[in-house]
Amino acid sequence: MDRYAENNRITRVRWRFDDGSSVEQRLDGTAANRSLQTLRIPVTTSGSVVLEVLDSTPGSRDTMAVSEVRIGTAG
Repeated sequence: MDRYAENNRITRVRWRFDDGSSVEQRLDGTAANRSLQTLRIPVTTSGSVVLEVLDSTPGSRDTMAVSEVRIGTAG
């Protein structure tokens, strides 16, 4: 059973920061791409970050999993 291929896969997100700014980014939503996808966000200072899922590729199950979100400094 291939749950990854069965799940909805994220294809577009928006990062919202507490200063009102935001950044939209695209991801590869194909079932064949199993690689960790790294997104770079322009340098900003923020007390909070909201990750909003804007779009996804549908799977046969109406579920979506996010395995990891890491926010830190570049370097």
